[in-house]
Formats: sequence, structure tokens, C-alpha cells
Amino acid sequence: MKCNSFLSDYAPIGCNNNILRLEFSPYNYVWYSIKEIRLTYFAPEFALEEIASVCIIDNDGESPEIYVMILGETARAHNF
Repeated sequence: MKCNSFLSDYAPIGCNNNILRLEFSPYNYVWYSIKEIRLTYFAPEFALEEIASVCIIDNDGESPEIYVMILGETARAHNF
């Protein structure tokens, strides 16, 4: 039967993937609202540490060029 094979192929997706399970739920807006409030208003404070406070940049009025490259999980050398 095609129905049974279809269910057995896609059943582990909902069981093993917590994010997808929350997306399928009709109460996901409540979950993400509570999560955002908790992370925004009840996040623990941490102290910032100053690194290399004695360094001076002497560049004669030129602004330095900064390049930032953000690599995710799929952007690896073996994928190119």
C-alpha cells in the first residue's frame, strides 16, 4: 500500500526534529512569544572584557577596510 510507505518515510521527521514539531503545532506563536520574552527580559547579564586596550591605530586619516565572511554549515570547502 502506498499510504503505509508514505507514512513510514515521513514519520521520523516529526519525531526527531523539535523545531519542525513546533512549527506544525497551532500553538507555535505562543511558544515563540514566551521564548522571545524570556530571552529579551530575563537573560542573564554578563561582564564584557576589554581586549588590547593599549593598541592605537595610526592610519593617517584613511578608514580601514574590513571584510566579514559568515560561513554556515553548508559553506564548507568540500561543497565547492
